[in-house]
Amino acid sequence: MPPSTPTGRSRWRRSTSTPTWRRTSCRLTTLRNFPAPFRLMAPFLVFVTTGFLPPLFREAMGLSWTARQQRRFDRLLRAVGRLERVLPRPLRMFPFNLWLADMRLRRRLGRPLV
Repeated sequence: MPPSTPTGRSRWRRSTSTPTWRRTSCRLTTLRNFPAPFRLMAPFLVFVTTGFLPPLFREAMGLSWTARQQRRFDRLLRAVGRLERVLPRPLRMFPFNLWLADMRLRRRLGRPLV
């Protein structure tokens, strides 16, 4: 049942209020299961991830989100959009163009795709 219905909302709250769920979601958003160098990016990644989450998910994960953070997130996305428009096509398409070339090469050589 989707969280947009009363029954779905109560079921969602029950399933996401367990300590295990909160611990797992926190570990994923703070990159605790990644090597130390990657963890340096955690605050930025948590910010971006939180910005894309619907309010119901933010609440369930215990992530706060203010109007100021929303404005910052909106500015970031506008800047990324402006940057993307001026990048050359191969850079805009990266890494998908690289994956496509790899897949085509593997297919031509008869190698497994995965």
